[in-house]
Amino acid sequence: MFYEIHQLRENLLLVRWTPKATPNSQPEANYIADLRSRFDAATQLVYVLSDLRYGKITDVYTLRELGKLTYHPKFGGGAAWAADISTTFYVGVFSRFAAPSKREDGAHARLSDALADLERRQPGLTDGIDWDAISAYKPE
Repeated sequence: MFYEIHQLRENLLLVRWTPKATPNSQPEANYIADLRSRFDAATQLVYVLSDLRYGKITDVYTLRELGKLTYHPKFGGGAAWAADISTTFYVGVFSRFAAPSKREDGAHARLSDALADLERRQPGLTDGIDWDAISAYKPE
């Protein structure tokens, strides 16, 4: 599995998972260290939106390490979206390891619901971004 991180704002990251490497992607093994370094360098809380429609982490060890990252003082919260039941299962596994105040209720079936979740955490966070273009993404 491969991922791409797109910095949509100083405090908002979009993570896309893909089954195949792309010119801008990294292997899953780099993900935890990559996120940790971004949180370490942040000057404000960082929020993460995960597009899990085309891939996701299924390794429990990696999900546990990702859960530990939710205790980072610069992690503001996250939301995920995908419409399949297996994604909801793996987000649930991750949530069991996450900081109680940062737990996710599962993957949202629609992007609009994931955005509403982020807006509850940080009003105005998702304003002014072309969400139609982001939801139209399909890996090659």
